[in-house]
Amino acid sequence: MSGIMNRLLRLARQVVENVMREVLNQVNVVDNLIQQTIRSYIQSVVGGVWQGTAADEFVQKVEQVVAQQGFPMRDMIQNISTSITNAMDAVDRTDQNARGVVDSLADTFKQVY
Repeated sequence: MSGIMNRLLRLARQVVENVMREVLNQVNVVDNLIQQTIRSYIQSVVGGVWQGTAADEFVQKVEQVVAQQGFPMRDMIQNISTSITNAMDAVDRTDQNARGVVDSLADTFKQVY
């Protein structure tokens, strides 16, 4: 029975890891699109579509906001991914501990009987 449970836990872990990897890939795609769009706005301003002090302030402000805040959605999803990985590791440790207790009890019963 423990062999089946072990295989099921490994399978579940692989599925979760694959899903997390795909989610992070999609986040990177969205992140890149956002950055490209922002860069195109900045290039339009720098290229002369909008000129003057206000245009310069706009470019500085956008670059400052992007540099300071980054993209919170990416960070949030990466934090969730890390939390899920930590939870899977905790499940693995708990499973190993439980298996150790059961094996110890089985050894004790074998010695008694």
